[in-house]
Amino acid sequence: CSTGTGLNIDEVLEYKNTTGSVVGLPETLTITNEDLLTMECDILIPAALGQQIRADNVQKIKARLIVEAANGPITPEADDVLIKKNIAVIPDILANAGGVIVSFFEWVQNIKHEKWTLGRVDRKLKLRMYRTVDHVLDHYQMLSKPSAPSTETQKSASAETKASAIDIRTAALVLAIERLAKVTLERGIWP
Repeated sequence: CSTGTGLNIDEVLEYKNTTGSVVGLPETLTITNEDLLTMECDILIPAALGQQIRADNVQKIKARLIVEAANGPITPEADDVLIKKNIAVIPDILANAGGVIVSFFEWVQNIKHEKWTLGRVDRKLKLRMYRTVDHVLDHYQMLSKPSAPSTETQKSASAETKASAIDIRTAALVLAIERLAKVTLERGIWP
C-alpha cells in the first residue's frame, strides 16, 4: 500500500472477486517475486517454491530472519552466504514439518482404525513441534560452544571450527543423524 497504512482486506477481496486478481489494486505497487525477496524486512518467508534464494540473488537479501515455508527454498551455496552475513534461518526441516507430522498422525489413525478430533491433532502437533524445536535449539547451543583444546592440533581444529559457524539447519541435521544412528545400533537394520 503506497500510504503505508496496510491493505483493507475487504477491498482486496472485492477487487479480486471483480477482476480475478489482486494485480492492479488501486494504491498498491506491483512487484516481481525477485523484488519481493530482496526487499528490506525483518522476516522473509519464502514459501511454495524451492530454490528461491540462490547464489545469484543471496547478496541482495536484506531480511534479518528467514523462515523456510517451502521445501528447500535456499540452495546450499546461498545458505553458506547467509551464515556469513549473519542472517538467521529457521530451516524447512523445522518450519515446514507440521504437514509431515500430521500426515504421520493420519497414518497412525488409519492403522488403529481411529478418528481423532481436530483439537487432539492440534495438541499432539504442538507438543511434537515445541519439543522438537527445544531439542534442536539445545543441540545448536551445544554445538556452538567452543571446546577447550588440550593440544596444538586441537587448538588449530577449534579455531577452524569456530570460523565455520554452526547454524540451526546443521544442528537439526546432526540431531537427526545422531537419533538415526542410535536407533540403528539399538534395533539393527530392519528387516
